[in-house]
Amino acid sequence: MGELDFGDLTSLVLESEAPVLLTQGQKIGRYIVETEIHSGDGVTIYRGRHNMLDSAHALKVVNVSSPSVKDALVAEGRRLAKLQHPNLVLVSDVVPVGDAAAVVMEFVDGPTLEVWLTTNNPSLEQALELFAGVARGVREAQHAGLIHANLCPAHILIEDAGGVLRPKITGFGVARSADGTQLDPAHPSMGDPRYAAPEQFEDARVVDQRVDLYALGCILYELLAGKPLYAGSDAFSVMAEMEQPWVMPDGMPTTLRVLLKQLLKTDPAQRMKSAVEAVDAVRPLIAEHSSEHPMWTANNPTLPGVQPKAEEPASRSVVSLSPPVVTPTRSITPAMMLAAGLPFVTLGLFALWTLVSG
Repeated sequence: MGELDFGDLTSLVLESEAPVLLTQGQKIGRYIVETEIHSGDGVTIYRGRHNMLDSAHALKVVNVSSPSVKDALVAEGRRLAKLQHPNLVLVSDVVPVGDAAAVVMEFVDGPTLEVWLTTNNPSLEQALELFAGVARGVREAQHAGLIHANLCPAHILIEDAGGVLRPKITGFGVARSADGTQLDPAHPSMGDPRYAAPEQFEDARVVDQRVDLYALGCILYELLAGKPLYAGSDAFSVMAEMEQPWVMPDGMPTTLRVLLKQLLKTDPAQRMKSAVEAVDAVRPLIAEHSSEHPMWTANNPTLPGVQPKAEEPASRSVVSLSPPVVTPTRSITPAMMLAAGLPFVTLGLFALWTLVSG
């Protein structure tokens, strides 16, 4: 696997014998294929069922078959199987499919975050909780030495865990190990450009974990504003948008504005370094802002009478996440004025009495 050039798919296509297509009822190892649930990005995902345990699973197959792709998928399965976290879609098995292989994953019966946001208007607290879950999943992947490199709402599944919404990250096809090796060679080097960091447009094959921090910033913005930070459908239009100041609603709490700025630094050297920092930063914000700003809601962030404004280019200085200290003020009433002047009136009367009596 180490000799495979993951940035060049030509050799994979040439040695590919035929597309990998599974059919309903087909048996693959211990699993029975039930239905196709997703197709795109060079892969197809099916829902399958374990023939002994009767448990549902997701079966991911690459749409080309070759020994090189098979070896890469097996290596991907081994690497991802070590990730055990509630905010990650778990990988439990790899089964052969002719000259190809299928990665067996946890089946999440829920929509993607991308779909969920089209019909839901999260509260500020809910938006922060969802973001915190995604950040924790990225933190776990980074601990294992993985860079997702294609983190976006389409690769985040929303699971209803007993009434609590739990985001679970999937879509590790573009993922890379810390040494730069791409796990799945059937995927392009860069995913959705709307969530890609600026340095990915320069060379998507030479990146580090800070690209996932930029993607986290894009996801947080979308959760709060109700729309993607960038609207372009291709890399060129997104790059053009990146040249313009991005818009941040005025009603957004100060600490959230600062967090977004730190995640969305254009220069990776000035950006947050790891998901650990993002998790640590958002944890106090959930308690601080969930009730402090009841009128400010995600997907409708602007307070009455306040218009959004263009955010100035992010400063390169490190900014504290603590909100500015504001000295409380109170209105001055007539009673307060009388109380403040009473001692002086008393002294004046006492002096007058002294002169008269003397």
